[in-house]
Amino acid sequence: MMSSIPIWTKLWITGGFLVLLGAGLPLLMILQILPSTFLLAFISFAASNIGVVFGYIGMTTYVRVHRGGPPFDDRPPS
Repeated sequence: MMSSIPIWTKLWITGGFLVLLGAGLPLLMILQILPSTFLLAFISFAASNIGVVFGYIGMTTYVRVHRGGPPFDDRPPS
């Protein structure tokens, strides 16, 4: 069954969650609720960066679809 939620909305939600995770994990490490390990620091760094990339891809997809361009078809117009 196809979802009625557009792909850019899914990317924005996923990206936003990852950015919040990337900001929340260091906060919990500073407050000493979670232990400060290299793995957790790397996961928070990666989550933040991947979230920004997902948000950017979602934004560009939204703009491309709403400007009237082909959403995922790069063939030249005939």
